[in-house]
Amino acid sequence: MNKKKAKRKLYGVIGGTIAIALCCFTPVLVILLAAIGLSVFTPYLDYVLLPALAVMVVVTIYSFYKYKTGKCASCELQKEREDNIKDKKTKITCPKCGHVQVETIPTNNCQPFYKCNGCGEVISTPKDSKNCCVFCEYAEDKCPVPNVK
Repeated sequence: MNKKKAKRKLYGVIGGTIAIALCCFTPVLVILLAAIGLSVFTPYLDYVLLPALAVMVVVTIYSFYKYKTGKCASCELQKEREDNIKDKKTKITCPKCGHVQVETIPTNNCQPFYKCNGCGEVISTPKDSKNCCVFCEYAEDKCPVPNVK
């Protein structure tokens, strides 16, 4: 998760915590329930709002920790995958002439085109393929980039 997403999530959680705190400690929710004719639920609000406030405070603290440390499980996993495959070579075969070339697998982006050193043709993935990367389509090893066409 990048810093921008983490910051946006942190602000969302802080906003939710403030909204629940306003409902707990001010008559906003009581007035709203009375206005729509549900004032019968007013005595039970504390049973719902106080635990919700406690949960939101914990989530806010956790989000703040994640934002400050920059640690993210999926980011760590992606980085580990990239480190394992960084500078990894694979054989890519041209579908037009059959020329085999050893190339480095891209780790940070999809490569939709490749120029064959044998025939000079620029190859791409077929239109009916689910792969957006020529390495995932024509190479021995797949690339680590999420592959969505």
